[in-house]
Amino acid sequence: MRSALLLAIAFITCSAYAQSARNITGVIKDSTGKPVTNVVITLLQASDSSWVATQLSADDGAFTFKDVTVAKYIIDARSLEFAPVQVVVANINPVIVTLKKNTASLKDVVITATKPLIELGLGKTTINVENSITNAGLNVLDLLKKSPGITVSANSNISMLGKNGVQVMINERPTYLSGQELADYLKTLSANEVAQLELITQPSSRYDAEGNAGIINIRLKRNNKIGFNGNGSVTYGQSVYPWGEGDMRVNYRKGKMNLYLTGSTNNAIGFADWTETETFKDDNNNVTGQRSFHSHPVEHFATHSSRIGADYEYSSASTFGGSFSGTYHTNTNRDDISYRTIDLVNKDTVYSLSRTPDNFVRKDLAANAYYTTHFSKQSDLNLNFDYLLYINDPHQRISTSSSDANMLPLPGNIELRSAKPTDISVYSVKADYTNMLTDSIKLEAGIKTSFVSTGNNSMFDIYRNGVWQPDTTRSNHFIYNENINALYLSLNKAFSSRWSAQAGMRAENTNSKGTQLVHEQTLSRSYVSFFPTAYISYKLDSANEFQLNYGRRIDRPAYQTLNPFIYYSFQYNYFVGNPYLQPQYTNSLELKHSYKNQLITTISYAATNNAFNDILAKDTAGIIFSTTKNIASSKVLHCSVLFSKEVYNWWMLNMSASAFYAEYIGVTGIQSTKATGTGYVFHTSSQFTLPSGWKTELMYYFVGTSIAGLTSIAAPTQYISVGVSKKFGSDSTLSLNVSDTFYINTYAYHDTLPGFETRTTYRGSSRAATLTYAYNFGKKAAQHQADAPDETKRMRIY
Repeated sequence: MRSALLLAIAFITCSAYAQSARNITGVIKDSTGKPVTNVVITLLQASDSSWVATQLSADDGAFTFKDVTVAKYIIDARSLEFAPVQVVVANINPVIVTLKKNTASLKDVVITATKPLIELGLGKTTINVENSITNAGLNVLDLLKKSPGITVSANSNISMLGKNGVQVMINERPTYLSGQELADYLKTLSANEVAQLELITQPSSRYDAEGNAGIINIRLKRNNKIGFNGNGSVTYGQSVYPWGEGDMRVNYRKGKMNLYLTGSTNNAIGFADWTETETFKDDNNNVTGQRSFHSHPVEHFATHSSRIGADYEYSSASTFGGSFSGTYHTNTNRDDISYRTIDLVNKDTVYSLSRTPDNFVRKDLAANAYYTTHFSKQSDLNLNFDYLLYINDPHQRISTSSSDANMLPLPGNIELRSAKPTDISVYSVKADYTNMLTDSIKLEAGIKTSFVSTGNNSMFDIYRNGVWQPDTTRSNHFIYNENINALYLSLNKAFSSRWSAQAGMRAENTNSKGTQLVHEQTLSRSYVSFFPTAYISYKLDSANEFQLNYGRRIDRPAYQTLNPFIYYSFQYNYFVGNPYLQPQYTNSLELKHSYKNQLITTISYAATNNAFNDILAKDTAGIIFSTTKNIASSKVLHCSVLFSKEVYNWWMLNMSASAFYAEYIGVTGIQSTKATGTGYVFHTSSQFTLPSGWKTELMYYFVGTSIAGLTSIAAPTQYISVGVSKKFGSDSTLSLNVSDTFYINTYAYHDTLPGFETRTTYRGSSRAATLTYAYNFGKKAAQHQADAPDETKRMRIY
C-alpha cells in the first residue's frame, strides 16, 4: 500500500498539473453604447465550441465567468431583440460585446440554453437537479442518495468519494449541522426548491475547513427575469400510502430592486421495515445467546416552509439585500417492536413487545443580510451576516412487556416517557475580499467569526406503583457553546496559457464549552488549527487538462454526539453521546485528468488521524447500544471516472464509476483492531428528448459490498428510477416518475465486535409513483431556459 502510494505521488509530481483560475469579465452593449440586460451569455471552448458555462448579463450589461481554466474561449451572446454575436476572448478584460438589432421576426421566439444534467469540472461536479425528471416529489436527502459520487447509509450518514465527513451548505452558507440533525433538516427541504448540487472534493481556503470529504453546496432556484413572474407545481405521490406536495416561487424585478417569495407544503405518510439479529459469544468465540428484533414504524409528517428576500442595487458598484426563511415540520410516529431473546447457556427464551409512540415539532429559521461592493473592475468586497435557529421538541413514550417460552407474563416490565427539547442557534459574520493584482495574479483574503449555542434538556419519567415519577438516572440538561474565528489568504497565478497554480492558508481558532447541569460537569477546549491548500494545473492541449491538489481539513463532532444523553429507539436499543470526542483531521491528495470536459478521471488519497466512528457496545445488562468514539486512524485510496456527453441531440448520457480501498486501525474494547476492505459505486442516467415536447429519463444506481468503518461491512444496494414528461406550450409541464421501480433499495450491515456481532437490514418507503404538474407565469419578455450563473455581477437572488 505505501509503495503504491509513493509511486502515485512520484507520478503526480513528475506530471505536475493542477487547477487554473482566471476571471473573464465583460460588458454587453447595443450599437449606441447603452448596456443590455438579460442577454444569455455562453462561454465556449474555442477549440471545439464545447459548452463551458452560461449566465445572464446584469442590469449594467456586465458579466463575469469566475475561475475558468486559462485557455482560448468564445463568448456567444444571444437575446430576443438582437442578432446573435460570437466574440473570441483575448487576454484583455473587460471584453466588450456589441449587439445589433435583430431584423428578423421575434414572434414566439424562445431562447433555449438548457444545461446538461451533470457538468464536469476539475474543481467541482455540478448536478443540475431541476433538469431531471426523476427528482420530482423527492426531498433533498433523497436527491443525495441518487447522486453520483455520494452514498447515504441507512442511518443517514452522508459520504462522498468513499469518505465520511461532508459539510453541507445552502447557497454557500453552512448549515452548521451534521449527523442525524443534518439528515432531519435535509428531509424537510423539497427537491422542487433545488436548482443544483455542487460537489466540491477539495475546497479552497475561502471555505470553512469543516468536512474532510469536502463540501456539498445546495443551490436553490432563483429567477432573473424582468418584471413580475414565477412558477409553481403540485405533486401527488403514491407509495404504500398517498401523499401530496405543492410549491410556488414568485419574483418581481424592476430597475434596481428585486423581490422574491417562495413557499412549499407537503403532507405524507412514510414507513420502514427494520430487522436486526444480535449474536453473543464468550471468550472462546462460542455462541451463548441471540436477540432478534423486527420493527415496522409508520410516521405521518407535514412540512410548511417559506422564503422571502430582497436585493437593491444602491449604486453601479454596490448592492445590498437580505432574506428570511422558515420551516415548520410536524412528525408523529408509531412503532411496535417485537423481539426474542434466547439464552443458550440457561436454555431460556423470552418474548418481548415494545410500543414506542413519539412525536416532534421542528422549527427552523434562517436570516441573512449582505453587502457587495466593487472598488474597481479588479477588486470587490463581500460582507455577510447570518443567523440560524433550529428548534426541536420531541416527546416519546416507551412501554415494554415480556413473556416466557410458554407465553406467560414476566415481571420487570418498564414504561418510560420523555421530553427532550433541543435548540441550536448560530450567529456568523464574514468578509471576503478579492483583488486581481495583475492580469494573471488574483488575491483572495477573508475573515469570519461564528457563535454556536446548543441546549438540550432531557427529562425522563418512569411509571412505578401506578404513578409517574421523575427518573433522575436518565434525565440530564446539557449546554454546549462554540466560537470559531477564521482568517484566510489565497493567491492564484497564471504562469502561461498552460500552467497555473494556487496556494492558500486558513487558520481557525476554536473555543468550546460543554456543561452537564445535572451532574455539574464542565469540559472546555481551545485550540488553533491551520489548513493549507495547494493546486497546480497544466493544460496539455485543447482537450486534455491535468490537476494536482492538496488540502487539510477538519471534522468536529456533531452537537448531538457530544451530548451525553440516552436516545432510545426502544428499551433494548439506544444511543449515548460522548462529550469527550476530539476533532479528526484529514490530509488529502488528489490527481485529476479532464478530457474535453466530458471525461474526468480522479485518483485521491486521504489519511485521517484521531478518526471517530459510530460503534456498538454492550452495557452491564447485556443490551447493545451505539455511541461515537475516537477509536481509529484511516487511510482511503479512491479512484473515480465521470463521463457526460450528448451522444446525439436527443440523448444525453451521464455515467460515473468509483472504487476505493480503505484501511482502519484502532481499538475495540481492549483489543487493537485493523480492518481493510474495498467498495465500489456505479451510477448512470440517460435523458431522451422526443418529438412533440416529450422527454424520458432512466436512472440506475448501484453500491457494491463495502467496508463502512472499523467494525462494519455494508451489503450491496441498488436503485432504479424512470420518468417521463410532456411539455404543453411554453408554460406547462406534466411529469410522471416512479422511484425505486422494482423496490430493490435495501440496506444491510454486518458489525463484528469483541463478544458479539450484529446483522441489520433496513428498507424504507423508497418506491413511489409521483405525478407533477408545473406551470410558469408572468412576464414573458426575455424568456429563457438557462439558469442564472453561479455568481451574478451584483445581484444574488436566492
